[in-house]
Amino acid sequence: MTKTFIVDANGAGDFSTIQEVLALPEEKLTIILKPGIYSGQIFSTKKYLCIKGENPETTVITGSIGAKQPFSDGNITGTFRTYTAYFSGQAVHLENLTIENTAGQGSIAGQAIALYASASFVYCKNLILSGFQDTLFTGPLPEKEKIPGGFRGPEENLPRRKSIQYYENCHISGTVDYIFGSADVLFKNCTLSVHDTQTECYITAPSTPSNGTGYIFDSCKIQKAEDYNIQQHKNVYLGRPWRKYAKCCWINCDFGEIICQQAWDNWNDAENEKTSCFSVFNNKWLHSEEAGKGKFGKVLTSQQADEILKISETIRQSVLNSCSKEA
Repeated sequence: MTKTFIVDANGAGDFSTIQEVLALPEEKLTIILKPGIYSGQIFSTKKYLCIKGENPETTVITGSIGAKQPFSDGNITGTFRTYTAYFSGQAVHLENLTIENTAGQGSIAGQAIALYASASFVYCKNLILSGFQDTLFTGPLPEKEKIPGGFRGPEENLPRRKSIQYYENCHISGTVDYIFGSADVLFKNCTLSVHDTQTECYITAPSTPSNGTGYIFDSCKIQKAEDYNIQQHKNVYLGRPWRKYAKCCWINCDFGEIICQQAWDNWNDAENEKTSCFSVFNNKWLHSEEAGKGKFGKVLTSQQADEILKISETIRQSVLNSCSKEA
């Protein structure tokens, strides 16, 4: 059984900070988070952790660390030490919260992770994940870094462990590669907002292993954030491959008016077009589905789409069952 604690930034709960609860020795915790602003990095390796707020608009976990900032070891911080909240362990359940990184545009702050999600099973419902470049990292890390020191952070020297994740009714915002990583993930009924930037935007950057499922977006919506200027904006892509076996599928989604006809980018490597798997089915956008599949994506048949939806249901059930068992 889990132990439950109330955290209230105004002092009316068992604790006033999330970090105080996470310092307890218990490996299974439920945190009821009262409305308020909770600042500072959150780090958890608990076996089971559930954090539930009341309203994502008023319950905010906030940080402001960018990759270009200096770190205490004399190096720059780098991508994977910028997180506002880091969660590993066996199962994590987050609900009715905002997790944000306010470091700013990538051109100034560099990469700035809001949520670093790396537990074996992750369930996020009614979350607002807010940032610019690299908002949401769905761990684990790829096996090898491309740049020496590029993986500095909490899992740099750890074995890579499979993660299965489910995001339901979440709002995720960003600019460049703002959903990235190696996990198998279902995004269901989520809204993806694109902030203004004068560079190309890539909503996803999966690093799927060769035997992975990758990202599945089902019944999601892509929209402009309030600061988006369509006259000044460059191309917005559905994604690009961070590693060569990247997989990403969009089914029954609404792309609004901002996804470019090319749809996918090969990350300056034509070889990625041969190994990645980017696909679409029955989406709404300005282009026809066939024209909008891009240079190397594909349009699924109805049978193929049904198979993807079966996989997505397996992901959903696996995550929900695992989180409930841990509780």
